[in-house]
Amino acid sequence: MRVDMAAVGVSSLNFYNEDREDEGKIGFPSHHLRAIDYLPWSSCTAELAKYNQTLPGISKEEHVCLQNDQWIIPGSCGFLPGGPVQRYVARSRAFLKYVYALSLAGRSCGYGIPAVAILLQPHIPWLRSVIMDDITPTTGQEQPSDSVIIINPDLKRSDECNNGDGTIGICVPHEMCLSTPERLRKGERVTLCSVGSVVCCPWGDIARNAAENPVRTELGSCESRSRTFREQRLLGSMNSTAFTNLPHAAEIGWPVNNGKIAFHCIGYLITTNTIISSASCAEFQPRKPSVARIGSLNADDTANYLLQPIRRVTVHEDYDDETGLNNLALIQLTAHIKPTAFYFPGCLFTNTTHVPVRQFGIIYAQSSVEFARIYPMYGKDCQERRDGEAVGKGQICYLKGASESSFRTYGNCFRPGDLMVWSKSIEEDLDDPEYLVAIFNHGSCAKQDDVQIATRIASHYDWIVNNIK
Repeated sequence: MRVDMAAVGVSSLNFYNEDREDEGKIGFPSHHLRAIDYLPWSSCTAELAKYNQTLPGISKEEHVCLQNDQWIIPGSCGFLPGGPVQRYVARSRAFLKYVYALSLAGRSCGYGIPAVAILLQPHIPWLRSVIMDDITPTTGQEQPSDSVIIINPDLKRSDECNNGDGTIGICVPHEMCLSTPERLRKGERVTLCSVGSVVCCPWGDIARNAAENPVRTELGSCESRSRTFREQRLLGSMNSTAFTNLPHAAEIGWPVNNGKIAFHCIGYLITTNTIISSASCAEFQPRKPSVARIGSLNADDTANYLLQPIRRVTVHEDYDDETGLNNLALIQLTAHIKPTAFYFPGCLFTNTTHVPVRQFGIIYAQSSVEFARIYPMYGKDCQERRDGEAVGKGQICYLKGASESSFRTYGNCFRPGDLMVWSKSIEEDLDDPEYLVAIFNHGSCAKQDDVQIATRIASHYDWIVNNIK
């Protein structure tokens, strides 16, 4: 396998500029990446011995050998202690950087004489113990907490399962399992069936004759219900620019003078008559909003979006405008809309233990929209960047993306109500289903490393279900 090794070398030997005069200078050191191949361990030790470069204490369990057959001009590629050995891997329609090892020894980046790097994988338990406070360094296992949650990605609803204590059960929505709250309270193991809203429940603990919540059913079947519209959008986009709009985004508007409507923030259509947004958006003005414009963002034609009156606004009863906790509101329309390929409900991301790494933010800037790549952070990392202030319950922390060579952010800052979404790549003959992961709460973007705090949808899923009328 071929990887890239970070190295340091004389700039004039690595970057040729024909327009620059030769001033007789050697140049200055510069960092660069060199492609290099893995070398089998048996060949590595023999090569090192041949050049009297044997290293004490190295082993194939913890180290890796790298070599290029060719030799290289001295000074053009030198050893960078601790430099990453990395590779870009194509996943989820993107190239993600994976770091495999850190440079340990090697005078010329593996050209001629092999270079040695220390592998990261054998040290994952220790790395986790440093990065995550609740992981022990010796075993890599979580320390005892209020509960032990196991995620089985191979299980789905109605599958037979077990909780590791010998009891056989079935995967059901968590509200149908009578024993789940007690197991969590006692710190006993709970198995999640792929997502946080479906649990492994012993047969005897399943609520009998439990009526299926129609709202939960509608939200849970979002992906299949939108399939036809997503197929239409993909086919239509091949021959038309009419499908550039955002079918789930809705502008929230208030009446102003002369009978006009002013739109100040956005929300996300989650059922045929419900939009979710932030409480700070819904309370932008003393009076409640009166109309929603659905599917209008990036729309080519006014015929491709819908204006719908608002009937009711439900702000989370525990919303705190100082801390931003529970910053959610449900905006219900006067009537159910008839979905089309230009406007139809999006999905809610309900996994309470994990979030997608690759997300993008929808930034609303008065009838126009920007997209920003965003990345979720561990709570501990976020707390360090916030001078020790912990992330609130039900909130999530993000960094706004920027290229590796950029040292400042671009574009507008997020505004209350802006959306953090994830596109789930599953089938090539359909538009990707989109999931709302969080709604922006607060945070500056003056500096590249300023954190963005958002309200996590999965943490409030039960409240959402129970308050949709």
